[in-house]
Amino acid sequence: MVSPRPARRPCLIFYDGLGAAHDGPKPQITAVGHSYGSLMTGLALQQPGPHPVTDLVVYGSPGLDTGYAPSENALDKLHLAPHHAFEMTAHGDPVANLNGFGLSPGYTPGFIDMDTGVTTTPDGVPREGATGHAEYARTGDNGNLRTSGYNTAVVVAGLPDKVVHGNPAWQTAGADIVNWLAHR
Repeated sequence: MVSPRPARRPCLIFYDGLGAAHDGPKPQITAVGHSYGSLMTGLALQQPGPHPVTDLVVYGSPGLDTGYAPSENALDKLHLAPHHAFEMTAHGDPVANLNGFGLSPGYTPGFIDMDTGVTTTPDGVPREGATGHAEYARTGDNGNLRTSGYNTAVVVAGLPDKVVHGNPAWQTAGADIVNWLAHR
């Protein structure tokens, strides 16, 4: 497996460039990472010094390398304020339940859990759900963003009050295990 560690510095330079290109008050910059990309983003945000990233959205994440102790403050390590770290763990996503690089964000205190299931979002649009590891960013069969895509978009747009909240990964994984056992 290729290590994401060499990519952390270029990723942070990219975010710093976004911040430097902005003239005026501190911009709202949201880092978004899926799967191994979420790990690389987590490693970048843990680099010393100030960075312009104000919000983080991760989905299908195997962990951000912030440690395994729930008592460790992952948000401090990521240089993020409370209520500015968001995660999604879809049903049937084994990667998001690996906890292979520290606790996965769905198991990490301080992260806001966003829904990935079928729902009608606050804008009145029916949304399809995402399941497994690959559907988060895909549009639904109806051509609309899935619930996960909607949630990512409202955070990026600076509208976190419009997020559709979901269950933490330990509840999602628990339901998946019960469902799997019931159908064996």
